[in-house]
Amino acid sequence: MEGFTIVFHRDFDGVLSATLLHRYLRSLDYCPIHLRAAEPNQTVDVPPHTLVVSVDLPAVPGTDLWIDHHRHTSAPDETTLQIVKPHYPSCAAVVHGVLPEQVVVPFEEAILWAGLIDTSAYMTHPRALWSNVPAAGLAHCLSLIHISE
Repeated sequence: MEGFTIVFHRDFDGVLSATLLHRYLRSLDYCPIHLRAAEPNQTVDVPPHTLVVSVDLPAVPGTDLWIDHHRHTSAPDETTLQIVKPHYPSCAAVVHGVLPEQVVVPFEEAILWAGLIDTSAYMTHPRALWSNVPAAGLAHCLSLIHISE
């Protein structure tokens, strides 16, 4: 195999989950790491000969590792390694649970917000959009991931 392809849901939880995985794989010097943002059940172009990780959406065809906090009707076959924890508030929380602490510590507040947003657990919709959480935190998360086709 030649590197990894991370296929992720194109929402906050999916982007954060992919960021955490990307950061971890880079810390281990795994290259190349291809990133593919998608919507559930969207066809995704996956480079050949890569290990495919699907996060925060139904597993795409050819997935080797599926990480999510939702059970889907289109679950992958039994050859796919699955880390699915429906009682977790977000996929980022699931990823947090399997990665070393030094990878996730800078993102703990973002992981908390992924759960609040994904479960609609904030008090009001304006609070979710206009909270006192620094926008720099989100910008930092997004700056650590480079999406290229």
